[in-house]
Amino acid sequence: MNKIYGVFDTTRARAAYDTILARVAEINGVFDTGMIVNEDYFLSEQLISDSKTVYKFDVLAQTMDADRQSWPNQKGVQNNDIFIGLCMLMTIDHREEGKSNILPQTYPNPYQFTAANTGNFEDLYAFYSGNWGLTVGSRVYIPNMSTRLFLDVPQTQQSLAANANGSQFNGNKLVELDPYPVLSGKADNKLTLNINTYEDFAAAALAGQGQNVVSFFMKGITVQNGANFADFVTGMKSITREAILAAKR
Repeated sequence: MNKIYGVFDTTRARAAYDTILARVAEINGVFDTGMIVNEDYFLSEQLISDSKTVYKFDVLAQTMDADRQSWPNQKGVQNNDIFIGLCMLMTIDHREEGKSNILPQTYPNPYQFTAANTGNFEDLYAFYSGNWGLTVGSRVYIPNMSTRLFLDVPQTQQSLAANANGSQFNGNKLVELDPYPVLSGKADNKLTLNINTYEDFAAAALAGQGQNVVSFFMKGITVQNGANFADFVTGMKSITREAILAAKR
């Protein structure tokens, strides 16, 4: 008789998913919330400007939906949900406004940011010499993290402008986050990027030549209908204590 063995995924992401799933099950048992846990992603984009040193990224889906025609790829947090980020990537790209066929770059690729469409492609390295931060409500998850962690110049780079595939990029080299940031649909979320510019800084796209864009992408977990119970999901409040109090009522 053949034996069937169970296979357990012990990756960091799977462990986080299982922990959150178990915690949400406890919360549902106490509060009867009907929360649902699913794997998800977050994407927020900002237009690169030669005059800006601070970039503030939208977090809420409601805000992003107001300009979906110009930024069709963005994906934010719904009002009643929370999103827990497990890993992250910052990319830059050159695109036509409103188009969804984006080729993300993890370094200033001179075949994407050309002399014909960008002031100076080398100035884009400033985005990989800056820092980023994340505050949700009064809680600072990321105070001042270097963006150098996101710089990845692949071994195989684009060598011809006609090479449609560009650089060797498969989208899976994300930087693990610790602690896991929690974005709430009902909180004041502040995701910011700070860079240092200088005289003659020219990282933006030239007039009439599309857009240069910087993006934050996070892979993570969404807890649907979890915004009102974020403190319990994150462990800041005790589910066990609340269960005891509920039993005494």
